[in-house]
Amino acid sequence: MGVDYIREHYGMPWLKRGLAITVAGRPGKVVGFHGPWVRVRFEGVKRGTVVTHPCWETVYATTDGDISGDFTTPQGRDAERERGGE
Repeated sequence: MGVDYIREHYGMPWLKRGLAITVAGRPGKVVGFHGPWVRVRFEGVKRGTVVTHPCWETVYATTDGDISGDFTTPQGRDAERERGGE
């Protein structure tokens, strides 16, 4: 498991390291993957990462600021459920 599993299972072909991510309102950056989870380093934290569900209260953005995926809205959560997620 890893990024390929997440991309396919959750319908996130754009997912990659380096994307800006906000998890439950806390901004950070995708730094890797651990099994079916996304590894995040939050802003202001020099060391250490947090492993989080790819679709739990997350917003992904490109370096240009374009939103790749928003799983904080009812529409985003419904789309994730339709793909067979939680």
